[in-house]
Amino acid sequence: MQRRKLLRLFYDDRISADLFAEEEARLSKTIASARGDLAGSAKQIEVADDLSRTFDEVARILADLDIERIWQAGKDVERRVLIDEFLEQITVLPDHLEVAISGAPPINVLYAEVGMKDSGFGGVGGGT
Repeated sequence: MQRRKLLRLFYDDRISADLFAEEEARLSKTIASARGDLAGSAKQIEVADDLSRTFDEVARILADLDIERIWQAGKDVERRVLIDEFLEQITVLPDHLEVAISGAPPINVLYAEVGMKDSGFGGVGGGT
């Protein structure tokens, strides 16, 4: 649209050839930059779509896994690998465990939920 206006001004002898060339070069540069931005955005969308498809595939595989069966069949070394890969940190608190799982927010787990007895912590002890 701006190129047409610029061309019309040039044809109507309202701007010089030098100014026309300068403005046409500026417009060409702006258009090239916009095309580059568009190509970059398209690439980002393509990468995001690929990641989304891969995530969906992994989620389907994980949903079908029988973790209990895998755990029972695994050797101690293999179980340790599973723990190391999935868990980032376990914090022992007086009334629950705080479990940080890789790629997810931490969750709170009651001792009874994992077959443990409640903590015996009862606060500060007596005097000295």
